[in-house]
Amino acid sequence: MRLVCSECRKSYDYDVDDFCPRCGAYNQPPKAVSTAVVRKDGVNEANHKGSFVHKEVHKEKAQRRAVRQIAQPLKGANQPPKSKSSGGSTAVIVILVIVAVLLRFLSALF
Repeated sequence: MRLVCSECRKSYDYDVDDFCPRCGAYNQPPKAVSTAVVRKDGVNEANHKGSFVHKEVHKEKAQRRAVRQIAQPLKGANQPPKSKSSGGSTAVIVILVIVAVLLRFLSALF
């Protein structure tokens, strides 16, 4: 395999010399085309095409999808509408607590 040295730009044959014959730098050859593993639901699709595990995993996934599609419309229908809570009641409580702390502080001073 022909490589070009990254240091001195000399072209050389990697199969004959692992290191550049001119400067001695090591140049790693390019990696082969990636054979990425395609996984679906944790199962290697290429190796398990006809296996029992492959069929069962996809069957269970299809069942979960069907149950999820049936359950989604029921969620919104059975729930009562959410009431709008006002932030004013929280502010009133915070103000009352601050006033109470200030009164205790002032009573401790006098």
